[in-house]
Amino acid sequence: MHFHHGLTWHGSQANRSARPRRAIALHYMTEKTCFVAAGAHVMKQFAHVADGSKLEGDHFPLVWSQAAVAAAEPPELTSQFLLDRLTTSGSFGLVLGANRPRPSHPGR
Repeated sequence: MHFHHGLTWHGSQANRSARPRRAIALHYMTEKTCFVAAGAHVMKQFAHVADGSKLEGDHFPLVWSQAAVAAAEPPELTSQFLLDRLTTSGSFGLVLGANRPRPSHPGR
């Protein structure tokens, strides 16, 4: 897995194996990103908005919102909560805000 800034020059060596190389790229942008029709970007075919308009649609979903995070109740982090996440998805990831109350632990 590799994470880098969008302006970081990067690449990989040629695939010398007999197996195909598998890759997925995720590009995160702010919700204020606007479509620029000039040029020949590979995602241009998926932008169904006018030049200069806010980039949105099925191929450009909103994945994070400050308002949604502020309104959400944090889950209680019990061992059962973590076990449920692990058994249903095979993995889990949690982001804990610094200002959120910590769960109480009996015996501590």
